[in-house]
Amino acid sequence: MGYAKCFEELSVAYSTIGKNNMERDAECEDVIFIDETPEIKFWGLADGQTGKKYCREGGKEVLEAVFHFISDKGITQMSQYEHIDELQYELIRVVRETISKMASNKQVEKAEYASTLVVLAYDTYTGNYAIIHLGDGSIIGRKKDGGISMLSSPENGLTTGYTWLTTSQEALLHLRIGFGCIQDFKRIVMITDGATALAHGKNISEKTRKLIGCGSRTDIVTSLVESNPTDDASCVIIDFA
Repeated sequence: MGYAKCFEELSVAYSTIGKNNMERDAECEDVIFIDETPEIKFWGLADGQTGKKYCREGGKEVLEAVFHFISDKGITQMSQYEHIDELQYELIRVVRETISKMASNKQVEKAEYASTLVVLAYDTYTGNYAIIHLGDGSIIGRKKDGGISMLSSPENGLTTGYTWLTTSQEALLHLRIGFGCIQDFKRIVMITDGATALAHGKNISEKTRKLIGCGSRTDIVTSLVESNPTDDASCVIIDFA
């Protein structure tokens, strides 16, 4: 049975520049990428590495490449890989080829395109979803029964200031892929690490639980704006009918 094509009406995306980038007169280094085909709905976030000249371009191009990978392969086929590391390898190869091409064209180091990667995509006919996550950022879900849970949590190194990026040598070891059923959820919220007003590390505050559980999409965005974040902060809020 197919699912309603309600992509535009049910999602809101917002980015705000952080105080740190304001002070150095830099642009927001977060990227939001949203696209769709008749079969696939796709939402992606990339948090560019601070100070890297082409991190926004890198984030956008990598998200677009991942979108095409998912669209071509299909979520059902992706979920049927016997060994998930084979799928991880294919995805990282797409990421690295995309970055290598950009770096070669501009004759710069690949590190200039570094970003995190946070993706949610679902099949409009089966309701199966895929989550792809590298680095920090979070994906939080509100189930139909009202329960709030972390679907994918940030991964950091020895400190919260370090994470794995699309250009990291260890990216293959830290790329996480998960699958599930979208019809289990009433709402899913995706955020970059700067949105500490909504989630800090792996912890979901009681305020955030209430916002995601009962608040409107406007309430969530307002909370992010009023927090006056230090780092660039972005969120995507998706409500499912």
